[in-house]
Amino acid sequence: MRTLFRIIIFLIPLIAMLSAAFAESDIPDGSSPVINQAQFAEHVFQKGMTPEIIGITVYSILMYLVLLSGVIIFLIYVLSGSFSKNIKGIPTVPWKMVFAMKSLFLMIVLSMAVQMVFGILKNHGLLEEAPSMIIQMVVSQMVIVLVICAFAYDAYKKYSWKIIELFKNNRKKAFLSGFAAYLGCYPLFFILGMLTKALAKVLNFRLDLQPVVSSIKDISSAWQLCVYIVLFVIIAPVIEEIFFRGIIYRGCKSSMGVWPAAFLSAFLFSAIHTSFLGFLPIFGLGIAFAYIYEKAGSLCAPIFFHALYNAVSFTGAFLLYQLLEVLPE
Repeated sequence: MRTLFRIIIFLIPLIAMLSAAFAESDIPDGSSPVINQAQFAEHVFQKGMTPEIIGITVYSILMYLVLLSGVIIFLIYVLSGSFSKNIKGIPTVPWKMVFAMKSLFLMIVLSMAVQMVFGILKNHGLLEEAPSMIIQMVVSQMVIVLVICAFAYDAYKKYSWKIIELFKNNRKKAFLSGFAAYLGCYPLFFILGMLTKALAKVLNFRLDLQPVVSSIKDISSAWQLCVYIVLFVIIAPVIEEIFFRGIIYRGCKSSMGVWPAAFLSAFLFSAIHTSFLGFLPIFGLGIAFAYIYEKAGSLCAPIFFHALYNAVSFTGAFLLYQLLEVLPE
């Protein structure tokens, strides 16, 4: 069994590199719209190296370097035996899974209500796409904050537990762990993205981006871009990690142990994002977030990991949509 596990581990970087070599998209994340190579070549021939071409080219080169670095870090990590070592583990919290799931249920109900209201407003033409998505993202994050506050109050009242305990450990080390984890896990995310595309082709299934991602193409001003960056890169990672890793994962861990809790919380985390295209990569992300949380012992590690992932994904999507706007029909 151990031999089989090692074979699988060593196959991951190999598959990642092969996937990169044959990927259809110029951005190696397995989830971006495909650039028409003929249109791309025609644009370069007619316009030369425009800012859009330079931006997407530099980004693509950097991402392939990240992929290569990730393969190296992944192999070093596995060969050193660090992966198989016992996780030090974060302290067990006093509440159980059922207590945490109440907060999840409340968040789902409130989030569905928010989506329903905004759907009605957009269908009646009362909100434009980009401003509407910004407002919806802000309201959605406020909903999660409200649920976190309600949970923190109940946890303190019943168990004398303070939410500040999530951030007690070495934050500097946690940030470094989050950065290394992003690089080391990138090959896995790449493979999961390509696997999703392959499954969609086999099943003849239409791949749709998350509405929040597809709305990036509607950004039309500097202030909208700044708001998107703040929401994507700072606010969402902090709030979502407090909720999914600090509350849901730790509650599940108290009831079923580390790995079952990691898989269950990752499944819930991915399902909440409601995207077939991103389900497998986001599921892998959820497991990686829980693992690095346990390894680093601080919630700052998955927060930084999450923020870095969102920043890279947002940059790629923004540059790609900028390029698609100037390509010939």
